[in-house]
Amino acid sequence: PFLKQHGGEGIAYATLQAGMEYFIGETGYIAYTRVRHPIFAWRPKRIAFSDPVCGPEHLPDLVHSFLARDPRAAFGVISEPCAQVLRTLGFKVNCIGCEPRIAVQTYNTRGNWKELDLIKRARNEARRERITIREEDGPALSRRQQELQALSAKWIAAKKINDREIWLYARRPVFGREEGVRKFVAYDHERQVAGFAFYDPMYRRGKVFGYSANIVRCDEQRFG
Repeated sequence: PFLKQHGGEGIAYATLQAGMEYFIGETGYIAYTRVRHPIFAWRPKRIAFSDPVCGPEHLPDLVHSFLARDPRAAFGVISEPCAQVLRTLGFKVNCIGCEPRIAVQTYNTRGNWKELDLIKRARNEARRERITIREEDGPALSRRQQELQALSAKWIAAKKINDREIWLYARRPVFGREEGVRKFVAYDHERQVAGFAFYDPMYRRGKVFGYSANIVRCDEQRFG
């Protein structure tokens, strides 16, 4: 219930992924993981990788309660309001970027061609390669699970970290139904999986108001 009321951040839904631990209060929760390092963190250290999922008015109290249990905890990928609360508690805070939000329904796709170059190139390539993109449900994804996993493994093999899935900030893909998540699969002209994109819901007051493209993968050896 906290997520559907207050999960408006781009990675709020990712707090539900397998492997997380939780500090749960009466007004919300904080999702975190524990890490160890032989030099920098020989005792397990709690790291929260998102804002606390709660109303803005309850954020300071929830953070205070969490830190009362573990003053050594750290936070990453948080919003400016959360950073301001932590700064008052003596935390050092660094800005690492912003989270852009695009109004898809009113986004101008007929503007300067230089600004839209990547979009137009992708559209043209999809037409040229006869790509079909479909939103799939849980049963359809399950039937294609082996293909999706094979493409995912091929995609990972071309990355710098290629021996495992990265999680937390970029959650692992789930090839089945997940409540609220919209899943699109691209097929080539032979009906083979060419790529997929999974969009996590963003909630406000119990309703979905947007989506975050959390998982986007394709066969990069065949397609740009």
